[in-house]
Amino acid sequence: MKVSVVIATYKREESLKNLLKDLFAQNENDFEIIIVDQSPSPSNVLSEIAAGSNGKVSYIAGISQNAALARNRGVKEAKGEIVVLCDDDILVKPDFITNHLKNYSERDVGGVSGRVVCYGDGPVGDIKAVGRIRKYDGKITANFNADFKTEVEHAYGCNLSFRRELLIKTGGYDERLIGTGSFDDADVSFKIRKLGYKIVFEPMADAVHLLSVGGYRDLSFEEKMYWYYHNFMIFYLKHMHKVFLPLFLIRQVCGSFRRAFTKKNPAVINFSLSGLASGVSDYLKLNEKGRMKASIKSKENIKRILATRLQGMGDVVCFMPALRSLRDNFPGAEITVLVGRLSGREVIENCPWIDAVIFYDIEKKRNYFEKIRFVKLLRQKKFDLIIMSSQEVGFALKAFLSAARYRAGFGRYTVNGITSTDRFGFLNSLSLESRKPEHDIEANLRLLETLGLDIKNRNLELPVKEKDAAVAAGIFNEAGFGSKKVVAINPSSNRSVKNWPKEKYAQLIKELKEKHGAEVVLIGAQKDMQLNREISGMSGSKILDLAGKTTLGELIAVLNKCHLFIGNDSGPMNIAAALNMPVVALFGPGDEVKFRPYCANYIVVSKRVDCAPCNEHSCALDKCMQPIEVEEVLRAAEFFLSRQ
Repeated sequence: MKVSVVIATYKREESLKNLLKDLFAQNENDFEIIIVDQSPSPSNVLSEIAAGSNGKVSYIAGISQNAALARNRGVKEAKGEIVVLCDDDILVKPDFITNHLKNYSERDVGGVSGRVVCYGDGPVGDIKAVGRIRKYDGKITANFNADFKTEVEHAYGCNLSFRRELLIKTGGYDERLIGTGSFDDADVSFKIRKLGYKIVFEPMADAVHLLSVGGYRDLSFEEKMYWYYHNFMIFYLKHMHKVFLPLFLIRQVCGSFRRAFTKKNPAVINFSLSGLASGVSDYLKLNEKGRMKASIKSKENIKRILATRLQGMGDVVCFMPALRSLRDNFPGAEITVLVGRLSGREVIENCPWIDAVIFYDIEKKRNYFEKIRFVKLLRQKKFDLIIMSSQEVGFALKAFLSAARYRAGFGRYTVNGITSTDRFGFLNSLSLESRKPEHDIEANLRLLETLGLDIKNRNLELPVKEKDAAVAAGIFNEAGFGSKKVVAINPSSNRSVKNWPKEKYAQLIKELKEKHGAEVVLIGAQKDMQLNREISGMSGSKILDLAGKTTLGELIAVLNKCHLFIGNDSGPMNIAAALNMPVVALFGPGDEVKFRPYCANYIVVSKRVDCAPCNEHSCALDKCMQPIEVEEVLRAAEFFLSRQ
């Protein structure tokens, strides 16, 4: 039987490299390794390991920090009949895979839980119960360091395996069980056992758990309590006897008070009880696959769709995967996009997956009569479905008054450290909350998935028109670039506080040209022409300055011909990511978790400060961007240029 080893990783590159050495030394030969990286930036080291493995290792980056989501992605990509799921901080022996695999000769074995020895633990002792769950309160026996084989009720997350066909059949990991990773493996085990298969504990398939820093250990104790109780509530409501629910709740409430007293931290009570309430809410709203119980039943009845994305260029670009998914699910529907900024309208007019655009200038102040006329316009369009994208908190009342049958959006959304709450969110058919951490693109796709839609493609893409490609080719020919490496630099953004100092851009350009012989293209809007002239003059170099000289389509085509993009957190950065070109992104006050480049090859250069992220447009302290050194950005650029 072919085996797929799936490893969900988060900020544990060193310990993962040690695990990979152990896996490469396995006695079994017919297996593959799939690494699913949830870290904010892709690992160059892991990319190189995958590239040099002759197809043995696959590396997937850009996944939100959600172990359930990461494992589901790995299972989806797996080709083996058996999927071995490992933590990224374990050490294993050469017969590790063999000892997992031997149990599947019994046809009624659906999963195997391997032995887990925590680093530094003493002798095993007299262990009698392994992998049991108490029926009235869901209490788990978590001791998986026994020396005897036995049938168990659940598996232990850092070392386990399942038949892939059963993971697919049961829907895999419940992506609502997030945060601390608690109860997600028990949930999968219960679902597989309900199909008539058994889970066995195999002591010979042992692993040493290093308990490295990273993963959920990056959370504060209060956050751990929130997600522990959130997951516990969902797991209990799904699998335990409801007759014991009052006793269960009493135990959990008392437990939160006990932990608060032990830790001398009253905040634990609030976090714990909030977690319980959130778990109940998620359980009631969603089915076991994480979809709304009141999801769209008949796609054929959806004829007209309105999607809202009121922000500027970069935000609209990040909405493209959601628009493509809407088109995939409703190929015959008329899709209209509501935009609120001119830069956003220019982007959306190049989108091939929509039919119409409504421009609603959000900078303009409107009286009540104008707002009523706008709602009347929405009613006249007779939309069947309104999708309010991640940052459109506050649109719920207008959507409700439009009389659309389905209205899906976010009741609460946190961006740049500020949480917006829609007091009319209860009027939506579906009202989600943003997760932390979660990329803005993933948030919008999660909204569609929860509504019951299928997501076939999660990639960020932006088409290049032939006429624009011809213009870009002419620009490059006239500049005489030939076969030289071309670096596009965008030194501006919509907020001056996000801009790297112009003096440092000038020094960077000088270094790129002198050390790498690279040509540099400065881009920007008309308002950026003076800034670009100053940078060009300070660099003392010949630079192609295209600020204000191209249409958006032509800019996209120009970037598509470049070898590297360097710039601030901005719209052009997202365009570069959509073209899947290497990106060096300079982040300061922006939220890099939600708005990092959504592509395979990128490096974020940042000096994180206590007050970031924020929504300020200027800052007297200037401690976000100023500390970023030219040498740091140059090293990131050299990493990509040296591989081309």
